[in-house]
Amino acid sequence: MHTQPVTLTCGVTVTVTAWRLADIAAHAADFHAVVDAISAPLRGLPAPLPPQDTLPVLARVVRLSLTRPEDAHLVRACDLPPLLAAVWEVNGLGALAKKSLALQLRAQHDQKTVSHPSP
Repeated sequence: MHTQPVTLTCGVTVTVTAWRLADIAAHAADFHAVVDAISAPLRGLPAPLPPQDTLPVLARVVRLSLTRPEDAHLVRACDLPPLLAAVWEVNGLGALAKKSLALQLRAQHDQKTVSHPSP
């Protein structure tokens, strides 16, 4: 699924759409910040964004994800959880986070094996 409707608390339904490659490249820092922020608890790490940077990144990600970016002014704080869930879903970020975590765990395992070879 590449789009998902989300009804905001004001009653308006907006459509969240998957990011295009050009959008990911143009907003690479935001893309990685969102993936890292959402997957940090899975990796046992603290949130990677300083608190003062969190809302501006979320605002940019939501605006980028809406089929009508001009609807971003309708979004309230309580709309962020369902919007971010839709962003996560339509972009397949769950699979990306799992793959990233698996690669990190594999690299840690390989590093330990190299550092402490079996006799």
